[in-house]
Amino acid sequence: MGLITFINNIRYLARYNLKEMHRKKDIELNYKEFRDIIKLIPYFDNTEIVKVNILNVEKTIDLLINTNKSMVRYGDGEFSIMDGKSIPFQIYDINLSSKLKKIIRNNNENILVGLGNIFYKIQFNKYTDTVQDFILRYVAKEHEKLEKFIDKNKQYVSAEVTIMYQHYMEYNFEEHFNKIKKIWENKEIVIVCGETVFKNIDYNIFDNSKSIDYIYAPSKNAFDKYDELLSRTLKYDKNKLFIIILGPTANILAYDLANKGYRALDLGHIAKDYDAYVKNTERTKENIDKFYEPD
Repeated sequence: MGLITFINNIRYLARYNLKEMHRKKDIELNYKEFRDIIKLIPYFDNTEIVKVNILNVEKTIDLLINTNKSMVRYGDGEFSIMDGKSIPFQIYDINLSSKLKKIIRNNNENILVGLGNIFYKIQFNKYTDTVQDFILRYVAKEHEKLEKFIDKNKQYVSAEVTIMYQHYMEYNFEEHFNKIKKIWENKEIVIVCGETVFKNIDYNIFDNSKSIDYIYAPSKNAFDKYDELLSRTLKYDKNKLFIIILGPTANILAYDLANKGYRALDLGHIAKDYDAYVKNTERTKENIDKFYEPD
């Protein structure tokens, strides 16, 4: 949906009694959802919804290549846990929620915190249809609530570095993936992930590393086994680079490892995103919904 089409639809709907239309099931959008979407109209000129300092994707990758900094990422799942809700990957845990709230504001210069631009800057026409729908139905409702969790004076990085193919209709994906693979090129890495994450992956983005060890954790509710998981990771030498793909638990593990002298990167869906790109998977709503299902 382009911006002009969106505005024209708003004008059309404005001629009618929305509550009456909803009762007659003529439209799926209810009155409250419509009102929330209206709030977003001023932000469709690519300006910030909430003033947050977020480096772009390219500068974020440069930092990850040229420094030994660790990284954690925040998306709608982490924000939901902080807001007291469960998600498909993880039931709500008060300890997990408390840790996520602390980490998002941490002042350790060696731990980068990634935020998704889709929460704070609307680039509507650049996104896939599913992301556009997510913006209209989730960000429209939740963006004001997110403000209480972030530090507006903090320099954040882009969480989108790990999920570009699912988000953007057009981008130089080949250049993007070739560049991001330099982070672990010829390095000894340890991948901490759910038990079945790599089951359906044919093209492993980490295949240019020097060596790979895997530590498997539960695909759901991994935080329930956190102490055991941390203990297993601490048996490795500090010259290993940790790649963590484990939902909100990845934030906590990356943060704790970084504070113990390891380098750890929470890279979310990057393995699945790269595999989908190489396979040229069509980004239909059905495929993207399946992409986000728990592994």
